[in-house]
Amino acid sequence: MLKIYREFDPAVRALISKVDPLTLKVWQLLDMEKLPAWTTGKLVLLGDAAHPFTPRKHISSIVASCNANWRKTKDKGSARQ
Repeated sequence: MLKIYREFDPAVRALISKVDPLTLKVWQLLDMEKLPAWTTGKLVLLGDAAHPFTPRKHISSIVASCNANWRKTKDKGSARQ
C-alpha cells in the first residue's frame, strides 16, 4: 500500500504504515449505471440493490432504512425529500 500512496502527505503515509498487513481487508470498488427509477409497481429497490457500497459498518442497511423512510414520506405526499 505504501507504494500506491508514495506521493501522499507524510502524515498519510505514516498512518498507512501502521496497518497490519495480516488484518488488512481490500475490497474492489464497483460502480453501476444510474437507474431511471427505484420503483416499478409494488417493487422497490433498497440497500445494495439500489446503491453499490463496500461492506463497511452496515452502511447498506442504513441506506436501505433511509430509502424506505424517504419512500414512505413521498407516498404520503410529504414535501420532505
